[in-house]
Amino acid sequence: MAITQLGSRYHISRRAAASAGVLALVFSITTGSVVGVTLVVIAAARTSAQLWWLLLLIPVALVVGHPSVVMTVVNRLLRLARREPVEVDLHGVALWNVLIWQLATWLFLGLQCWAFVVALGGSATTSTAPAIGGFALAYTAGTVFVPAPAGAGIREAVLALALVNVTNDSSAFNHGSIIVVVLLSRVMLAVVDFALAGFWLLLARRRTSEMTH
Repeated sequence: MAITQLGSRYHISRRAAASAGVLALVFSITTGSVVGVTLVVIAAARTSAQLWWLLLLIPVALVVGHPSVVMTVVNRLLRLARREPVEVDLHGVALWNVLIWQLATWLFLGLQCWAFVVALGGSATTSTAPAIGGFALAYTAGTVFVPAPAGAGIREAVLALALVNVTNDSSAFNHGSIIVVVLLSRVMLAVVDFALAGFWLLLARRRTSEMTH
């Protein structure tokens, strides 16, 4: 709803805006799951090789989450609803730009989790992969699990499991530290979300006020 209303201000049809929103969501889930699974498996390989089979899911995710596949499904649904299909030209340089920005997003979001781990005594080197990968996988799992509001419970559980092996590398970082990291990460993101929402709301009101005067 918010995406379609925002698009209407820039003369973008609701159908196109909604389709772009679906594409962005699927792309975020795909890249998050690929980054998360890859880094978590790499981190766990030092102590156990039992998670290697998760890597088999990566090709499936890449195929299912490819823009051409997503838009094919979206357009078929639009035809069933007797709506005109939406053409999306997302390939080549444009696709790579989206991919790079999405990967950078997961990197920086994961680094805040890693910073908490290091601050609580975790190893700065061996905790990098499980922190960044665990956060990406946890956030993705929370997004997919729709019944939980904002992924509450699911995100925390997945992140905690991903950080378990970090306790083996530092005596100062224990299971209690994992709980603190999980909670601090949730609070930090909530604060950032509210701050950004407030900033853009004030900016929008200011622009509206300038236009009316």
